[in-house]
Amino acid sequence: MPTTVVIDFRGINRPLLDTNKNQRDYKGLEKVCGLSLLIRNLLLFQRKGYQSFLLLAGKESIDLLQKELLETNSPYPPVQIIESNGEDLYFLKDHFDQTKDKPVQNSFLYWPGALTFGRFLPDFVQQSNIDLVSALVGNSSEDYFPIGDLGLQNGEKFTGAFIASIDKFTPEINSPQKLLLHYGNQNQLQLISEKEKTWQILFRHQQREVAEKELLFSLRKPADGLTARYDRHISLYFSKKIMHTNLSPNFFTIFSLGLGILAGIIASFGGYFYMLIGALLFQTNSILDGIDGEIARAKLLESKLGEWLDTIGDDLSNLVFLVLLNVGLSKTITWLPPELFIVLAWVTGICFTFGQLQQYSFVHFTLGSGDINSFVLPHVYFDQQNNSEKTTNSTQFSQNENVNDLKTLTEGNMGWKNSSGIDRILFYLKYLVKRDTFTLAITILAIVGQLWLVALGGAVAAVCVFAVISFSNLLALRTRYRRLKV
Repeated sequence: MPTTVVIDFRGINRPLLDTNKNQRDYKGLEKVCGLSLLIRNLLLFQRKGYQSFLLLAGKESIDLLQKELLETNSPYPPVQIIESNGEDLYFLKDHFDQTKDKPVQNSFLYWPGALTFGRFLPDFVQQSNIDLVSALVGNSSEDYFPIGDLGLQNGEKFTGAFIASIDKFTPEINSPQKLLLHYGNQNQLQLISEKEKTWQILFRHQQREVAEKELLFSLRKPADGLTARYDRHISLYFSKKIMHTNLSPNFFTIFSLGLGILAGIIASFGGYFYMLIGALLFQTNSILDGIDGEIARAKLLESKLGEWLDTIGDDLSNLVFLVLLNVGLSKTITWLPPELFIVLAWVTGICFTFGQLQQYSFVHFTLGSGDINSFVLPHVYFDQQNNSEKTTNSTQFSQNENVNDLKTLTEGNMGWKNSSGIDRILFYLKYLVKRDTFTLAITILAIVGQLWLVALGGAVAAVCVFAVISFSNLLALRTRYRRLKV
């Protein structure tokens, strides 16, 4: 694949400008979910392995781009701004000839400055076949780059992006349109269709609104349970407002943690009123818990530190609330001995803590992740890894992969029908104790004054999870020991 990307901000390729509606003063390039299109594309290309970034801009736009780069809070790769007018690309030949570290066969990715695919880039940008001119096409209601049919399927339009060698350009074939037309008419144009990811050209405010709506929708997680899907509507509403501020995702992680701890403290006072307030605050903590991740994904601020802060913050909120809830129940429930809830608090606290520590250890040291959702039973992981080594054509399963769905894993090479009872128990238990469902149950039981069921259920769940994971670790040790003997 090429290592250089040329982003064109000249003429019609320049994206919409963010202006003050009253004074029409320039405030920068139009932002989608709080991040300008320039910075978003630079970060996405860097993640795809691109190393050299050239920005083509007319004289009137250079100061605007420099200002955009200087004022952003997001880390972006080094870029070079080249002043150029019109649509000419042939002049880049001199630039490549003067560059010590030449791109592979002088190939590069050309990208219109107004083109966006939201949070992701299409696989097209990693094309390895650079002998042909490869153009990216996709479905669109508008034809932004009308250069003829050239083999397009129904509804497909040129996005304006393509991969080519600078040697394909001549003084006569010197623009993107001329290049695509010339090689298209000679049947030397490779059309790469992108059907899964949607794209927008940000020329008008309506297009920005559509792009932002689609990006927000992409923030939903496939693993969201039924309750989380409703919670996501609320969290996305607030995230959409907050994304246009400079508040970091980690700020909301800490805020959510504080809210969860406050909920536990209030519930520990005992009595119907305080325990109901505590439950409602804990429910609010669960709903707003998604804001940090939504902002991070939308503004490309994901990090291992953020993952761990979110994971530990959620678990610490759960632990503090469950333990202090038992303290409050010991002062409230009169038909059961208060010592019972103190015991339940200790059992919940110890089993929950050591169960989560085992998960943290496996996720960090074995999977190399910070997302607790990537956890899978250790013995299942090592059995699968062992099977992969024995079967040459089996699906690869490396330590760098994140396993998000235990059922998908066990239905794969191992076979769901042949999986052990322990796998099935944890799989269903995992969905029964999902945080969003658990907090909703707490709120409902708080309203009807039956929170003692939460204390009992929380203790049983903590013991079960701790026991299952501990037993799975023992099975994993046995598997690894057998592998060492072999």
